[in-house]
Amino acid sequence: MLELERPVTPPNVPPAFAAQANPTQAPAPRPMHSAELGQVLAALAKAQGDFGPIHRNKTVKVRMKSGGEYTFSYAPLENLIAATRPALAANGLSVTQLVVADPVNGDMVRTVIYHASGEFLANEIPIITTAGEGGPQAFASAVTYARRYGYTLGLCLASDEDDDGNLASGNTATTVRAPADPQLGAEAGARTAEKPRGRGRAAEPEVISADQLKTLREKMNEAGAVPDAFAQFLGVPSLDKLAPSQLQKALAALEAKIEKNRKAAAADKKADAGQLPIADAEAKP
Repeated sequence: MLELERPVTPPNVPPAFAAQANPTQAPAPRPMHSAELGQVLAALAKAQGDFGPIHRNKTVKVRMKSGGEYTFSYAPLENLIAATRPALAANGLSVTQLVVADPVNGDMVRTVIYHASGEFLANEIPIITTAGEGGPQAFASAVTYARRYGYTLGLCLASDEDDDGNLASGNTATTVRAPADPQLGAEAGARTAEKPRGRGRAAEPEVISADQLKTLREKMNEAGAVPDAFAQFLGVPSLDKLAPSQLQKALAALEAKIEKNRKAAAADKKADAGQLPIADAEAKP
């Protein structure tokens, strides 16, 4: 029987690239965690309890293949790092992210959470660019995307809203705005249109009606509220983008302001009439 000669891997070739030199030899798998995990898991549990708030201050507009659209908010990578790095460092943890060339699966972002003991946890996210969009800018954007998801997966963070898998279904998305004040938090990028609740259904508006907006404006006038400032307080770009679920919060805040103004006016009236409240009267010499 004729025995075929087996291809031999050339010397000094890293294992990860061995498949390129020897197609019959699979690349050596990269370890996804250390042999021991006790210390890294304990430290990660403590760090997670001290993570700061994740501010979702960027908004994406999703255009569906059916023609409808909606928006959802997410936290960019810099917000994730700012909210977690202090707690990670305080517990002896660090995070590294590198691009690795995988001859089988393509380029990947490898995220590794290291503990001071040497223990680690890792994950790998593929770097995917849109067909026809080459160049360094497209690649850098895809790397950032993979880094963000590798970071959130590794630390179990909720960095964006659930989009019902629409982006994975072929719908397109565009970043539309980023509020200037990151302290607005997750509410700043609240959705202004309802997500589709089934395949093929167009998104329906989820904002307050014209009558509700009129009532809100009347209460604002009564309370002396400034429209732009009040919209910022509610975490929406404008009052006509307010969701019905936020209306009660808005009206309650205005009622409290009206009541506060009423009490202040009553106190001023008593002061003008020489009938100071007890606390003010005791304070006078």
